[in-house]
Amino acid sequence: MARFASGLVRSLRTQWIPALRLPCQVVHGDINLANIGRTPDGETVYLDFGCAANRPRIHDLAAALFYAVVGPGDQGAPEEFAWDRLPELISTYEEASRSRLTPVERQALGPYLAAVPLSVAARAGYLPDPTVLRYRERRAGLRISEWVLANQRAVAGETGATHFSAK
Repeated sequence: MARFASGLVRSLRTQWIPALRLPCQVVHGDINLANIGRTPDGETVYLDFGCAANRPRIHDLAAALFYAVVGPGDQGAPEEFAWDRLPELISTYEEASRSRLTPVERQALGPYLAAVPLSVAARAGYLPDPTVLRYRERRAGLRISEWVLANQRAVAGETGATHFSAK
């Protein structure tokens, strides 16, 4: 797995857009179901701003897209994710943020999305319980990174996105 990840990092370097070139704003940095709640009136509230920072907003979008693919058990396997829905998901994000992604953000989306599972795999190496299940989860994430890096133009919406194909 280390060789596989190392090859992905080399590919990622050729596509990476430095944060200094991207529009930045204060982003939550740790959006997950435990950090989102509802008021009695049904309004969404965000909790735990310990990771909030001024950073590229594409960072949060990439993490949200990754967890939409491999998130909690009911999300299905990466092979089952309808990658052709990416334009719809991105459009929903743009509507919610009341701001369209810039061309450089669209270019950065693929590499930032690919970096999320690489980061998860790297951090997992420091966990005390490297079970087979954890290995499979990290491997699935790295396969997503591989697909995204090979199909970056599709992720950016420049061409019709295709479904993830397992190797």
